[in-house]
Amino acid sequence: MPQFLNRTEIVAKVKAEMAQKSLTQKDMARKLRVSEGYFSDFIKEKRGVGPAILTALGYDLTPHFRRAKRNGGE
Repeated sequence: MPQFLNRTEIVAKVKAEMAQKSLTQKDMARKLRVSEGYFSDFIKEKRGVGPAILTALGYDLTPHFRRAKRNGGE
């Protein structure tokens, strides 16, 4: 079964890689080929995960669906 991650989990993966490799935000932004401003907002979860970050991490954006909760207990 595929592993689905949310934005918080992606941010945690990036932070873990930064810590493991002793990279600054500036270094990581360069590695991911995104602007420092975008990366800063991403790491603070103020902006979403863009395709450049997902691709660099080996992920893609895949929509998935779940059954909606209904008021009748269904």
